[in-house]
Amino acid sequence: MKYRSLRWPCDHPVKLVAGGRTFAGTLRNVADQGAMVVGVDGLAPGDRVRLSLPGGAIDTEVRWVVPGRCGLRFDRPLLPAELAAVRGQAVRMSAGQRRAWGQGLRELP
Repeated sequence: MKYRSLRWPCDHPVKLVAGGRTFAGTLRNVADQGAMVVGVDGLAPGDRVRLSLPGGAIDTEVRWVVPGRCGLRFDRPLLPAELAAVRGQAVRMSAGQRRAWGQGLRELP
């Protein structure tokens, strides 16, 4: 049986940059290894994409595409503090780190 990381639903506007093109989308779920983004078209499996979140960016690979959404695999797992910040949880981070990672993000109820 293949292990699948726990995913958390969310609703965050994000920017993706691939091959000089910029896409605006919405992050709909996130895990330590990847995420799903909706509202983007024009990407293909295997494309290299930089996913921008408030305060930082992470390099990813497009793993799957269906009309209007895609799955991304991060080049490295998110650190627990990064994942918690994206999810909007309080963690032991400096004030600057909290502002950088948590600004404008919210977790769905």
